[in-house]
Amino acid sequence: MYRNNHSNERANSEKIYLVDQSSWLPWLNIIKAKARRGCKQDIWQYIDPSKSSQPELPESPVEPKPSDIKLDAMTILDLDPEQFAKFQYLEKRYDIKLKQNTEIIHSIQEIDSYIMGSIQFDNELWTRDVDSTWALLRALQKRLSPTIQSRKIQIIRAYNALKIYNKQQSVDRFLYEWERVYGLAVSVGLPDVMDERPLYDFALSLDKIDANYATNLELRIDENVRQRSSNVLVNTIQLEDVIEEFRHYYSRHQATRAEKEFPTSFATSHNDIRAERKPCLCGNSHPFKECYYLNPSLRPEEWIGKETTYQKINQALADPKRIKIKTLIQKTSNYDGGPKGLNNITNKGLYECKTSANAVKQEQETDELLNSYHGNKLNFAALAANQSLNTLKNSWILDGGSDVHICNNSKKWDFKIMRKAERGDSIRAGNSSVPIDAYGTVKVKVDTMSGKKHITLENVILSNGFLTNIVSMQLINNSEYVFMRSIES
Repeated sequence: MYRNNHSNERANSEKIYLVDQSSWLPWLNIIKAKARRGCKQDIWQYIDPSKSSQPELPESPVEPKPSDIKLDAMTILDLDPEQFAKFQYLEKRYDIKLKQNTEIIHSIQEIDSYIMGSIQFDNELWTRDVDSTWALLRALQKRLSPTIQSRKIQIIRAYNALKIYNKQQSVDRFLYEWERVYGLAVSVGLPDVMDERPLYDFALSLDKIDANYATNLELRIDENVRQRSSNVLVNTIQLEDVIEEFRHYYSRHQATRAEKEFPTSFATSHNDIRAERKPCLCGNSHPFKECYYLNPSLRPEEWIGKETTYQKINQALADPKRIKIKTLIQKTSNYDGGPKGLNNITNKGLYECKTSANAVKQEQETDELLNSYHGNKLNFAALAANQSLNTLKNSWILDGGSDVHICNNSKKWDFKIMRKAERGDSIRAGNSSVPIDAYGTVKVKVDTMSGKKHITLENVILSNGFLTNIVSMQLINNSEYVFMRSIES
């Protein structure tokens, strides 16, 4: 007797419960796995219900005595050193065997407890009057194990249901069900899964997920059938391989779609906001680095660009709103401006704005523009397209794409530190990340209807060495000021 009759409490953790015939096989697989790998000893051979007679437990070991080594020995004192060494060896073997037997009994008791805790109450009727765990499983198997015929019917129904994809089911779960049901169908020898039939069924089921892939798979199957008809060495395509192949394909495809839905652009933001990708300045959809117009070194010898396209590019670069793109092109290419060059562009923008943000301390101090002056027109000079990077670093730019004010030189612009930046604080500029040194205030000189004034920008990010100094259009628009733009010829 080795059945534990003192643990009939149902476990609280989630598990597969034995309810009826439909749950017998998955439930028994759990019991089998726990008996083989979940205990200190593999005890499945002692409780396997497929065996017609109850398996015997290992015999209990007999503790060795000195007389087993020497017939007339009463104690170990009657043994010589060599005989005593043999006696010690027998004792070690006894201890090992005793430990193994004890672990087997304890493991069987653990499985017995698990079984009683995973049986639906109605099925506990079949657990009465059994004296071993094997007898318990045999009794449950007799009442709840499905017949081969009923099992085949269940598998056929499940297999046919997989032929049409249910959109309420995830693709991963759908593929898992294909693997599971196909494996069951093979195990019972269903004709439905012989030869290439399951391959065509799987291809058909993919039509609602990816019609192009489904069509290509059917063509591959047709070609494989044709080749096997003329060459016996050609193997049949395995459904398991096709399912795994589609799983990887679908995963890559979904990742690519996600990237297209959330592309990145050249944006400066403290919150790392991604904007919609825009076409090249020449009008095509290729990256800037692949454009013949912007990169003279890439141009074929006989290539001649269109003058209208050059004019389009030059006008775009002259637009102060696209100063970041201009800066990027200056850093990554040797754009020559086309036949006439960029130097002919004289489009210089002036931004008139209202803001409660920041101002620059220049050589000559000006009066503070107080809140009572709201309504004054304030001008920020924007860069012309032919200005250098050095000019860019020493200028303040009104930026419609930034959500923060940025100062790139604390000494030059008389930056007042309000608090130090924490480790890891940074701002995004395109694909680059620039560290933040501190947060504070700074003054910027502006043109108004009543002359030179300056305004104080608050909560400004200090990033020494940043490409330029930025006044955020977003923050300005949130203030009571407005801005206007004028063009100088």
